[in-house]
Amino acid sequence: MLWPGPAVRRGFLSSEDVDNFPPHLQRLLTIRNWMDVVLLVWGSIMYTLLKLTKH
Repeated sequence: MLWPGPAVRRGFLSSEDVDNFPPHLQRLLTIRNWMDVVLLVWGSIMYTLLKLTKH
């Protein structure tokens, strides 16, 4: 539900479903998405730092 455009165009979702999606769940999905991005970036930085310190 974060990017409904492609799913609506393909017919997997209706625009009414997107409009009626509960806002509090949309907010939780957005927070979860940002947490995933932060975790990925943090993990990449830690991996790089660990690789640099071993040599």
